[in-house]
Amino acid sequence: IDGVTYAVTDGSLPSGITLNQDGTFTGIPGATGTFTVTVTATETSTGQTDSIEMTISIVDPLQYTTIPTGGILIESAE
Repeated sequence: IDGVTYAVTDGSLPSGITLNQDGTFTGIPGATGTFTVTVTATETSTGQTDSIEMTISIVDPLQYTTIPTGGILIESAE
């Protein structure tokens, strides 16, 4: 949304994850776990803010293995 900025104002995102200027998250997490963060949106013209607390859960990543037929076998990374 134009005219709105976003920031993590409490807690920490998982390593490798970024909060972008448009309020979306991108990246590849570097660790598993549960992460609680507060994201605050600020209306740049008025300074008005609103916050939300959210919990992000990162579970074991998947491993991709090429199988002889050229397909992909998806396995848990346990």
